[in-house]
Amino acid sequence: MKTTISRLAGILCLTVILAGCSESQSPDKNKPLAVATISVEQPHRQAHQFTGTIQPRYKTKLGFRVAGIIAERLVEPGDKVKADQHLAVLDDADFIERKEAADATLKASRENHRKAENDLTRGKELLREGAIGQEQLEAYQVAYQSAEQRLQQALSEQRQASNALSYTQLVAPQAGIAVDVSA
Repeated sequence: MKTTISRLAGILCLTVILAGCSESQSPDKNKPLAVATISVEQPHRQAHQFTGTIQPRYKTKLGFRVAGIIAERLVEPGDKVKADQHLAVLDDADFIERKEAADATLKASRENHRKAENDLTRGKELLREGAIGQEQLEAYQVAYQSAEQRLQQALSEQRQASNALSYTQLVAPQAGIAVDVSA
């Protein structure tokens, strides 16, 4: 009997072991699993404040090339400026008058030069014909040379007056930001 009980116990143990190895589906496998979602964030960075002075890498000091009274200032500190933009304007009334006077002087000098040139040409013809002497021809030549020099001087004065008039406009040479306006 002992052997029978021991055999039965062995068979029972073997049955339990074999039953544990079988592929039976449990009702829990079909149920969805509960999942918790957590978002991970970077910790907030602490803001820092610093005190300092901002210096431009390139700084161009501009100014008028002629003296005068400022009629209009077209930019303020902090304004963005484009290349060739007008920044300020001088009162140009006196400069316009100087230019007009130089233009009139140039016109008169051209007329005097033409007259002296015609006189010299006519004097050469009259000398060939014997109507005037060498001394009179030399006077025509001196008058022509003097008219030539006055014409060159008038041309120079007219260019200077034109330049001075253009210098009444202060223009930005390149794009940038107006940092300081001292007028």
